[in-house]
Formats: sequence, structure tokens, C-alpha cells
Amino acid sequence: FDSMTSHDITYVGIIQTARASGMKQFPLPYVLTNCHNSLCAVGGTINEDDHKFALSAAHKYGGIYVPTNMANIHSYNRETMAGGGKMILGSDSHTRYGALGTMAVGEGGGELAKQLLGRTYDFARPQVIAIYLTGKPRPGIGPHDVALSICGAVYKKGYVKNKVMEFVGPGIAGLPIEYRNAIDVMTTETTCWSSIWVTDEETQRYYTIHGRPQDFKKLQPAEVAYYDGCVYIDLSTIESTIAMPMHPSNTYTIHELQANAADILHAVQEEANKQIKGAKMNLDSKFHDGAIWVDQGEIAGCAGGTFDNICAAADILRGQSCGNGAFTLSIYPGSMPALSELLKNGRANDLVNAGAIMRECFCGPCFGAGDCPANGEFSIRHTTRNFPNREGSKPGEGQMSSVALMDARSIAATAANGGKLTAATDLDVEYTNPEYHYNASLYEKRVYNGWGHAGPDAELPLRQTGPDVQRQHAHHRDAAEQTLLQHPHGARCGLLCGLEQEQHVSCQPVPPGRKQAGCAEQGGHMDIMSAGVHDAGNAGGKFRSGALRDRQGIQIGAQADGRAGQGTAQERGSAGRQTERDRLEAESLQLLADEPGGPVLLPRKLRVFVELRAELLQVRLQCRIFGR
Repeated sequence: FDSMTSHDITYVGIIQTARASGMKQFPLPYVLTNCHNSLCAVGGTINEDDHKFALSAAHKYGGIYVPTNMANIHSYNRETMAGGGKMILGSDSHTRYGALGTMAVGEGGGELAKQLLGRTYDFARPQVIAIYLTGKPRPGIGPHDVALSICGAVYKKGYVKNKVMEFVGPGIAGLPIEYRNAIDVMTTETTCWSSIWVTDEETQRYYTIHGRPQDFKKLQPAEVAYYDGCVYIDLSTIESTIAMPMHPSNTYTIHELQANAADILHAVQEEANKQIKGAKMNLDSKFHDGAIWVDQGEIAGCAGGTFDNICAAADILRGQSCGNGAFTLSIYPGSMPALSELLKNGRANDLVNAGAIMRECFCGPCFGAGDCPANGEFSIRHTTRNFPNREGSKPGEGQMSSVALMDARSIAATAANGGKLTAATDLDVEYTNPEYHYNASLYEKRVYNGWGHAGPDAELPLRQTGPDVQRQHAHHRDAAEQTLLQHPHGARCGLLCGLEQEQHVSCQPVPPGRKQAGCAEQGGHMDIMSAGVHDAGNAGGKFRSGALRDRQGIQIGAQADGRAGQGTAQERGSAGRQTERDRLEAESLQLLADEPGGPVLLPRKLRVFVELRAELLQVRLQCRIFGR
């Protein structure tokens, strides 16, 4: 890979894994962004402690540190790291920069740790599916309408599962580059392995605007190209689309939903409630007075928070009002350069004057850390996912809100109607498509770029815990750390970091001999299939690849992936050592105990559970891998 990237949910475990296994410096550019745990809300100072750890790691090992609220992970990598013919590995499932000619892959943290140790990335040659685009989208049709239409067509069939989606065809030429980027990032939700697009003058212009013309490379199929399958898309036929709870593939056109509102809302509600244990979803109440009413709109992150999307929303809301009722609208720009230009050209002012709230560059609405709706509310979002309780509700505690995905344009149209669900194509809007000017100095002033300048003498900070706990267990922490560093071979095979694992969940100690809770238990008893790379033998559902048939129905629902996130405590040894091991395990669990605020992590912020075996002088590590 040409570079790697991680955010603040995953980079601590990755770096500590590699460090414990002998890493002395980063062997390739490694971007550490701080766009997920940006709110200091869980675990006291733990989030900001992570950020300081990342800055010190960038100094020590030669990394690239992007401070909080400067950019979300994928906006920054598009702007500064992508390049024609390059490959980027990220510990975030939506690592996709194919529209810029970069083959990017989202993986579990263990694969990134392997790269830091100079190991190989092993993967059988994937099949390649052509995504053949023709036509041109109508005014009001945005990239999410296209992306959701693709997800709805191919997800359930597994047609592109673990394959490469290669976007080709004459329709690409009419799409602005940010439009392509916003489609591309959603390819993760099809379960494809990666994506790549034809590059052209529009791509070259993007690199020139961002001060990197040398990173453009012309990519196109050979005169005769063979594919393992093909999906045909006439962009002129795409309609304003909505993905209903609880998956991006649960798609309807907005007009279809409006025409059959009572039936569809009830069917979606009942299907969801079959899978929910605890609170129940209520969509029936959202249909009244002859319309569907929503409570919240969000335009955010790597999919929704692009400059073009926000400008289109501003064109729709200019001179309008979101109203002073229950409906609220929040906008999260993808990066500070994008926000700076929105402020300069007046689009941010148009949105604020209409009643929208301009937020920071933060990924929160995508995974439940920002703007969680109230219990029973219905939120429409231009974000990447609408998995169950991913918006932040806790069904097991009697809370349940619901999220549908829509394009920023239709969200803005709905906002202009005070929360009445509206397709952007139903409004007569003049889209201004303003020119974008990139301000590189914003990153130059704040981003620390230590690539090629590792400082081995730099110290990594400790996470701060209560003084009583620190004093009581200081010798335990020292012993655990020294064992890790002195026995890297034992740690190397055991240290694995999960994809997008939540620190406040993954750090909870698990008693010996008991299973660790998987995604189902943690997510309000919801069984969901993470959209990413899966071994065919481990998939929760059975998929049959093949050509899509005309008008073939696709049943949508949360997929079971019973093995995702599952883990068990290692089996005990012989009976003769049982008593001693019980004592050691009890001590290690006490080491991880903490005041009610949350568990203490091991020295230098090691996010794993450690059992010291006195007779073997080894470390057994139990890690939790979470699929999202």
C-alpha cells in the first residue's frame, strides 16, 4: 500500500499492536484523524487522551496527525493522500477513493498492524464487476439517489460481494468529481471489496485544484476488457430515493413511498420490530394529514458533507425556513477547507438563515455520536448507514428511533417544507454549482506531518485514571507492559484490533470462561451483517452470484452474521494449574477494574485484556472484533 489511515476509534490498538511486536517507525505514510471520538462524553478525558496519544505517536514513529474537527477521515485522504494508481488501506469500512483513481480498502485493524510490521496483505484475486453508467441525472437527483439505487439492486443478491466495482461508461463524463466521490464511498454498502473509476479531465482538475497535479493518472479500460459481471445504470432514470430502516439497501423511490405511505411504513415497522428486543419502532404515527412527517434532517460526513452537496442544499433553502416546529436540520461539512469556502461564498449563511445548524467536521451522525434523535423520532440523513440503533438509541433500555437515508437535496427540500417528506425533483430550483477554491494553508497550519521524520526518543503518554487506581496497580501495569515488549512473538499473533470498535464497549473486562458479547448483544439484540470484506465461509447469509434479472424482487432486512464480533475466553489448561491460573485471572480482571466511569486500560493505553501466566512468562490477549 502507498499509505494507510485510521481514526480515533481504531488507531490506538493498531499502534500498540505493532509497537508490542517490534515496530520502531511507520514504514509508510500513516494518517491519524480525530473525527469519531471528538466529543468528550464517555469515559471522562479518555477521548482527548487518545488524541494526545496519536500526536505523540506521529512524533515518535513519523505519522501524520489531523487534529479534531479539521476533517473527517475520508475527506482528508481524498484531498491530500489519494493519487492515480495508488492503494490506500484504512481501518474504517468506508475507505473508498476509487473515483480519484485510487484503490482503497477498509479492513480490520489487524491488517493495518501487519503493514506496520512489514507483513503482506494476502487476498485472492477478486472478480471485477463493471458498473456501466449512461445518461445524466436530472436536476435534483444527487449522488445518494444513485448510490442507494445501486445498493438496493445488488446487496441482497451478493452480486458484487468481495469483488471490485469498476465504474465505466459514457455517463461518468457528466458527473462532477464530488458527485463521483459521494457515490463511491457508498460502494462499501454493497459488500464489495474495493472500487475503481475511469479517470478523466474532471479527475485531473480535482488534483490541480488541490495542488497535486502530479498525482493524476489516466485510467481507462483496454479496448477489449473482460468482466465477471455487469450492472447497467441509466442515470437519467434515477429518481429521488429513500433507504428505509434498517439498511441502505431497503430502498424505495420517494414517490413510491408517498403513494403507499401507510402500507410501506407499517411493513417496515413490523419487519424491524421482529428483530428488536426491547423498545419498538413506531413509523405508523409519521403518516398523518395526508403526508409523511420526519423529525430531523442530517447532512454529514464523507458521503453527505461534500462541498457540492451542501451548496445544492443551500440553493434549495435560500430564502426558505425549516420552521419552528419539531423538525431540525444539521450540516456537518467534510473538512475545514470545504467549510472555509462555504463561509466565503455565502452558502453557509444561506443555510443558517434558513434555520439549519452548521456543525463541526465530525463523523458522529453516521454512528450515533452526534444528534441522536429523541425516542420515537424519524430522522432522514445523507450519511453512509442506517443500521439499527446506529443513530444512538438503545432499544434494550426502552429507546428506539429510526433513520432513513436520503440525498442532501431531498433532505433540504423536506426542510423547506417544515419536515414534510419531499423529493427534491418536486421543487423548481436553480442550482448554482459554484466553483470550489481549495485552501491548503488550513492544513499546513494545523496538521502535523512527521512522515520521514520519526523521533524514537518521543514519549507516548499514559491515559489518565484515578490516582488510587494508579497507585494500587502500578506494579501490575509495569509488569504487563514489560512482558509485552520482551515477548513480541507471543503478542504478535494475539493482538488484533477490530474494525471501528467502540472504546467504551470494547474495554469492558469479561470474566474467564464466559463468551464476550458480539454485535447482537451490544446493539440492542440486533443481528446485523457488516458491509465490508467477509470470507465466504463466514458470511451470515448465503448469496448466489449471477446476472440480475429484470424486475427481480429483493427482500431487504438486517442480515444475521452470528460470528461477527464473537469471541470466547481461551480454554483453561490442565487441572494441576487451575488454582494458580484462577488467581492470576482474578488479578488481571482486578487490574482492569476501575471507578464507575469505565475500565482502566493497560499501560500506555493498550486496549486489550491481558492475563499473565507466571509459569510461561507469556501474555494471552483477548481482543474483541466488531463488525459494523
